[in-house]
Amino acid sequence: MTELWNKVLNFKMIDRIFLLILIVPLMSQVDYDSQIQTIFDNSCIMCHGNAGGLDLTTYDNVMNGGSNGAVIIPGDHAGSELYIRITLPSSSDEDMPPQGEMSQGEIDLIAQWIDEGAVQETTDCNPDLACGGAFTCCDGLLYPSTCCDENCDEPIGECEDALLGDMNGDGIINVLDVVLMVSLVLAGGFEELADMNDDGIINILDIVNLINEILL
Repeated sequence: MTELWNKVLNFKMIDRIFLLILIVPLMSQVDYDSQIQTIFDNSCIMCHGNAGGLDLTTYDNVMNGGSNGAVIIPGDHAGSELYIRITLPSSSDEDMPPQGEMSQGEIDLIAQWIDEGAVQETTDCNPDLACGGAFTCCDGLLYPSTCCDENCDEPIGECEDALLGDMNGDGIINVLDVVLMVSLVLAGGFEELADMNDDGIINILDIVNLINEILL
């Protein structure tokens, strides 16, 4: 019985390692011009070259939004109108694109780009970025964070208010949080929300624990 249980555990671990392999291509920061604009060109601009006041042909036009306001909220994919529209069921009159659909990979890429700040060019640090996206715990207080600490010196709550493993602060844990945690491990960084086993370091064990939580 023990041998059988060990085999089951090994298969479960293989599944988790395989999931890590699948997300490796997502670990780098999303490039707008080569990845996001390409999605818009293939799926959106046939209608949104300027329809409804919304033009998705360039980065500046995307960020300017449409006649009803902004469609992208940097750092908050769940609250961004564009993300909401592309994830509506096909039965909805407001789903986008109205004909055909984006792949889940394309949708996840757009979400990751928004959560990274919805920037056009990837940089090591942009001091003009507003706070948002990931959350950081420090001395029991919860701070919004970008790559620049000077933007985020005001606490917004206490750490217990945050969900362990919720790297982008959207209230749920999913593959996007795994991607952000992998990036944190590769960068040698530390965030209390990422310390899944409370050992004071962020490594592969925390990633595996996060995947376990997602798959439960």
